Amino acid sequence: DTPANPANAANPEQFILFTRLVKQLSPGEEFLSRKKIDFVAVDVFNDPTGRDRLLAYGVRNVPVVARGKNFVFGQNLEDVAEFVGLAGTGHKPLPPEELIKRWVIVLRAAQRYLRQMPDERMNELV
Repeated sequence: DTPANPANAANPEQFILFTRLVKQLSPGEEFLSRKKIDFVAVDVFNDPTGRDRLLAYGVRNVPVVARGKNFVFGQNLEDVAEFVGLAGTGHKPLPPEELIKRWVIVLRAAQRYLRQMPDERMNELV
C-alpha cells in the first residue's frame, strides 16, 4: 500500500489545481468548474503552504492538476481532461482559414497602435 503524497495527505482522492489565483478564473479553473469536477485550488504565491505542497510533487511550474501521487501540467487541457477521467475537452479547434483571419485582425490592430506611438518613445522600457 503506497502512502498518499504529503501534498494531498488530507484527501488523496481530491483533485488539486496548483495555480496562481487572480481576479479572473484561470483556464484550468474554468475548465474543471464547467465540467463539474470537484477540485481545490491552491494559490502557490499567496498560500503559505501552497508552494511547498507543489514542490512535494517535484514540480516548480504552475498550473498543475494533481491527485494522490500523480499530476499533469495544466497548460494542455486535453491532458487535464484525460487525467480527470473525461474523454476530451469538447473543444473544437478553429479551421486554419479562421485562425489566419483572426491573426490578420490582431496584426492590423498592432500596426494601428504602433503608428500612434512617437518614434522617439519606441525604445522606452515600460
